[in-house]
Amino acid sequence: MNRIVFLLIGITALLFAATASATVIGYGEIDPSTDVDYWEITLSADGTLSIDVYAIWYEWEFDNIVDSQIYLFENDSNGTLVAYNDDVSYWDFYINSVGTDDGSISVYDSYLQFDSLSAGTYLLAIGDYYLSESEARSGYNDNNYVGTGEYQLTFDSDVDFSVSGTTPVPEPATMLLLGSGLIGFAGVSRKKIFKKN
Repeated sequence: MNRIVFLLIGITALLFAATASATVIGYGEIDPSTDVDYWEITLSADGTLSIDVYAIWYEWEFDNIVDSQIYLFENDSNGTLVAYNDDVSYWDFYINSVGTDDGSISVYDSYLQFDSLSAGTYLLAIGDYYLSESEARSGYNDNNYVGTGEYQLTFDSDVDFSVSGTTPVPEPATMLLLGSGLIGFAGVSRKKIFKKN
């Protein structure tokens, strides 16, 4: 009887967890002067959205020099520009800590925040300094600045959303870790049951 109760509680917990909105983190790498990476964001309903880039000195060796620029477009036939950002303002970064939740330590990391964004699909373009709107649309950054390196994107919303892009977070590894922990708990509890008998 206890097994059935625990099984039902577990299934219920999984169902609730599947419908919760959460922070999504993605990773990518920009090659010198040419790369533009794209990320597709789909909001299930009207809501808030923040996009936080962590690129300057992202690697622990502190040799990363990507001065990110981001453009957010509606992902439809018109491709309407919603917003763009080069740098977080000094005032917001140092006084209000805007854009620092992901570990950013530089105002050169880009940040966008929307208090009300319509449900739908959006396309985020990220490139190195200086990425113009036409370059963000074409996919080729034709600048003279030779920045290269890895970056991290943190997406957060108060509604359910999904993100797909160049390099999403390696989910199978975390699921394997969770699964091995659950198997370990099952083994310990099974061992205790057999000791009682």
